[in-house]
Amino acid sequence: MYYSVYGDACGLTAMSFGGSPSTRWKRPGAVRAIEDSSVYLVTPDRPGYGGSTRQPGRTVADVVTDARALFGIRH
Repeated sequence: MYYSVYGDACGLTAMSFGGSPSTRWKRPGAVRAIEDSSVYLVTPDRPGYGGSTRQPGRTVADVVTDARALFGIRH
């Protein structure tokens, strides 16, 4: 899974799962706003976009497994 992190590494952890199609990359203005906050934002690529591979048969509920994996990287 490809993901990006933005913001304060000591800040409150938040995750962003963008709509489809969406990748982990954020626009410069959004990055500045995140960096100016006390948030540590973790954001993955959606399956089939950015660096991630397509996952046929995937369901909406599969995002829970992704979130757990990403949260484990942080903690």
